[in-house]
Amino acid sequence: MLLTFILILLVLLTTVLLITKNTVLSETYLLKQLEEQSYYEKVENNLRENFKSNMLQSGLEESFIEELIDKEKIKNDINGVIGSIYNNTDYTIETESIVEKLSAEIEETLDTRGKILTEEDEESVNRFLKTMSNVYVNEIVLIEGSQDVLKDIVSVINEYINIVIIILIVTIVVFLILMVILNRNISFLGRVLFANALLILFGYMFINWNINVNNILMFTESFSNTLGVVASKYMNVYLYIAILYFIIGIVMSILSGNFEKKKVSKH
Repeated sequence: MLLTFILILLVLLTTVLLITKNTVLSETYLLKQLEEQSYYEKVENNLRENFKSNMLQSGLEESFIEELIDKEKIKNDINGVIGSIYNNTDYTIETESIVEKLSAEIEETLDTRGKILTEEDEESVNRFLKTMSNVYVNEIVLIEGSQDVLKDIVSVINEYINIVIIILIVTIVVFLILMVILNRNISFLGRVLFANALLILFGYMFINWNINVNNILMFTESFSNTLGVVASKYMNVYLYIAILYFIIGIVMSILSGNFEKKKVSKH
């Protein structure tokens, strides 16, 4: 009984780690989700609105905002930040091109109006350029310092998760061999999978009843919506696995029962 209980916990923990490793801890998986949820386009629209609100007092034409929106750069910067988090590397968001475009437009506008900047005006322009640069960076990284914090967390997890999974799988195999020797049958496997299915379903329902993953609010609305979808898909994987364990568990229990009956009838 104790061995069965321990085996149930080992299988459950291994399942959680494998699902997590191949979803939220996978850079490829996350980038695919961003593409499917049109996250890049949402960031592009947010930047357009934020640039617009900051340019109202600048005297620049609103149509110039489109000159600052570089779809390819936005996507590359988002992917670069995510890549740096998953691979524990450095990635610096380049904003010089935005500053240069703004500076050139401001200079052209001033020349057209025949205005000469005072020292105070130059300071205002520099503050404006810095603000616009920060608007871009903050929309990409969402919050200052978050990139480094996430890099440290993901780096530590990725360093040990494979080792832990291997240890768990080896331990499960040892337990299986031991239990087959002690029980002289494999009927316990059906119970183990069936118990895991119930535990996963209970956890799935408990989280869904208490946490609305689709209404997670974090950083920006576009990020929150995308995060909600990713979290929902992550939870659904557990549901599919629980159903799979349930079916396999029942099948193994039936097959094991039939095998035992045949053994008894022979004797």
